[in-house]
Amino acid sequence: MKQAIIFLIGVASWSLIGGCSPDKTQESSIPAQILVLSRSQEQRQESNQMFPIKQNLKWGYIDSTGQITIKPQFEEVTGFHEKLAAAKIEGLWGFINSNGEWVIPPKFEEVSRFSEGVAGVKINNKWGFIDSNGKIIIKSQYEQISDFSEDRAAVTVDGDVGFIDKSGNTVIEPQFHEAWDYKNGLAGVKIRQPRSQSDLTDTDKWGFIDRSGQQVIPLRFGWVSSFSEGLADVSIEGKFGFIDSSGQIAIAPQFDAASGFSEGLAAVGINHKWGYIDHRGQMVIKPQFNVALDFHEGLAAVKINHKWGYIDRRGQMVIKPQFDLTPGFFQGLAWVEVGAKFGYIDSTGKFVWTPTN
Repeated sequence: MKQAIIFLIGVASWSLIGGCSPDKTQESSIPAQILVLSRSQEQRQESNQMFPIKQNLKWGYIDSTGQITIKPQFEEVTGFHEKLAAAKIEGLWGFINSNGEWVIPPKFEEVSRFSEGVAGVKINNKWGFIDSNGKIIIKSQYEQISDFSEDRAAVTVDGDVGFIDKSGNTVIEPQFHEAWDYKNGLAGVKIRQPRSQSDLTDTDKWGFIDRSGQQVIPLRFGWVSSFSEGLADVSIEGKFGFIDSSGQIAIAPQFDAASGFSEGLAAVGINHKWGYIDHRGQMVIKPQFNVALDFHEGLAAVKINHKWGYIDRRGQMVIKPQFDLTPGFFQGLAWVEVGAKFGYIDSTGKFVWTPTN
């Protein structure tokens, strides 16, 4: 299932806020720098995208040809988003431009990426938001936050999740246990169900709300993801299937696990093996992988016998399994881990940046 760590880890805000769920992608082992970069695939990015690299324990950037564009000098960095990247020096975070110059000086405990013109920042252990000039527009007051999406950000107050707008107004009161951010006007939310102290089973249910907070898809699922390509993966009585935006079952729950659709295919798990289905629910790449990730740029990372490689949409192995970890392609390159060193490959499997640490 998709990564569902909810809190911010230094630099990256996640799509889900309020709790945790199973992780099929092993993203917890991927540096936050690379997670922010790979998540940028969800939105159109500037063409001069640069890629974080680590050299001699310092972080910098290369371009798509492997040339260093910003020399390694930072303790940590993120990928660029909305023309700015977060960078850490002497224990504090700020934001740099594509020349490596500080646009917003390092003075924050933690930060999120810029989204819709604002970024989350942590001051005195509380989260707020700044604009692209570094001006605080929503004071630090929240326990957790998400990125803004469709003029809404999920925030946690006293352990409950609600939503605010970019003026800092609470538009949906904190009441949820967990929540996805908005996509196409809908957000998945989870409500705590009353139970006795002796009942330790997870009976909490997921559904979807609109921008006003009204339930539009009833809270009846054991799990939901955000919608992707018109469908969302959901679980009912331990089996995963897909619903459409009206809440109708589009692909019957029959899988042991599932991921969202990307480039027309979705990864699904059956009997501890992963394959891919199309929008009709037809198995087009038979279950055979230990782990399978989403397709990006025509390729998907898959794991066989403890090593990662890449397949094409026909299921043909085009880059043989040889890496310890890799999350997917972005603007022609894929980050890979080899023996605790990080590098980048192109779509032929050739190293553009030889693994370093």
